Parts: sequence; structure tokens; C-alpha cells
Amino acid sequence: MNYLVAGLGNIGAEYAGTRHNMGFMVLDAWAQASNIVFEQGRYGSTASVSFKGRKFILLKPSTYMNLSGKAVRYWMNELKIPAENLMVISDDLNIPFGTLRLRKKRWRPQRACQHNRAYRYAGICPYPRRHRK
Repeated sequence: MNYLVAGLGNIGAEYAGTRHNMGFMVLDAWAQASNIVFEQGRYGSTASVSFKGRKFILLKPSTYMNLSGKAVRYWMNELKIPAENLMVISDDLNIPFGTLRLRKKRWRPQRACQHNRAYRYAGICPYPRRHRK
């Protein structure tokens, strides 16, 4: 089973080491710990690592954050990754710095995917919608 893990950030030296590039930093640490190297490809750099019979494709989009969904969609289509096998890693200003939050699904207000550009531009919305009665 294959999974796509997209670490979001912005390209360019002015963003290196900033909180905004947390997704890139997480994937860099994972790659270093797994002794793998990213290869430049279309819309970003990728690397793959296997763990317990599962293959994780790590993606660092080469687009700016607000266009990262283009890269995510391309790689999901290219590798035939279903939406439920996508994980997006990014910073979140709504939680304290240094805090990690993992969610399989979450409730959002009516604009379910408005705030997650990678999902929105990829044309998928993994968040369930809450319907009013």
C-alpha cells in the first residue's frame, strides 16, 4: 500500500528555517533518519521509504504554499494514491509552537477545506461536512 506525505513550505532562502517551512523540515528529518535522498521531479522533490510493508512517498512541492495543491494532485494522479492515503504536514498558527497535532478526520465549518490549500487545490476534501438539520 502506498501513501503520499506532502510536507508544505515555501521555496526560497528567505523561508529556510522558518515556521512556515515546518512541512519541509519534518520531511528532511524523516529522510535523514531513513538515510534516503530527495530527487528533483515535476512540481517538487520526492523520496520514498518503506516501513512495515507500506511505501511512503515524501513530497516537498516546488511551488509556493498557495499552489501546493497542484503538486499534490499531480503526484496523487501519477502514483495512483487515493485521497485517504494522503497526509499533509504544515504549520498551524492556531496551536502553540512545538505542539504536534495529528487528525485522521476533523469537523470544519461550512467551508470545509477553505483553509487547507493543498487539499483545496488538489480538488479533494477529506474532511466530513457537518450538515444542519
